[in-house]
Amino acid sequence: RHSGFIPWDDDIDIALLRHDYDRLMECCKKELSNSFFLQTSETDKHYFLGFSKIRINGTLFEESFYVDSKMHQGIFLDIFPLDKITDNKIGAYLQFYLVKLLTKIIFLKYNRIDTVNSKLVEILLFPVVKFASKGMLLSLVNKNIQLGKSTNSTHVINYFTVYNLKKELFRLSTWGTPRLVNFEGREFPVAEHVDAYLTQLFGDYMKF
Repeated sequence: RHSGFIPWDDDIDIALLRHDYDRLMECCKKELSNSFFLQTSETDKHYFLGFSKIRINGTLFEESFYVDSKMHQGIFLDIFPLDKITDNKIGAYLQFYLVKLLTKIIFLKYNRIDTVNSKLVEILLFPVVKFASKGMLLSLVNKNIQLGKSTNSTHVINYFTVYNLKKELFRLSTWGTPRLVNFEGREFPVAEHVDAYLTQLFGDYMKF
């Protein structure tokens, strides 16, 4: 629509199918310039999210959620994996929201979140929030995600989205053969059916 940054939203997220995401992680570990930092739960012991970020070293972009965190907080780019998920609607619902619950617990354990819902979850799940380790919780997240890896599922999802299941559950064919689009004077690959993707997420996104 704008062939570049939207004037009121300068955030960029990158999403890749899991096999491409894993390849990117390996490339970054070997080839990323020292000016940048690949942030995962493995490379930063204070980082606890299930997706990765590329940070610019020597910069600071402190988000309100992480004010007290010791993690690297340089200017960043979010990189999300898109994982297969069961075609069964009930199974997909359970799988997606279990990851959501586990992610919520991790946030409560390592962040200052003052919403009513967060406080309620913290009270109800106090033993888990208090005593479960980061490694244990992330292991449960990854094991749940792995359930769909070896299936013949025709759907993929971003488990770490801020949106709900209905918005984020996409047919694998949505990605198809990537096509190039112009962004700030350069060409970047996007999903073959990017219009269908944006419409499912945002409705009539051309009106915004």
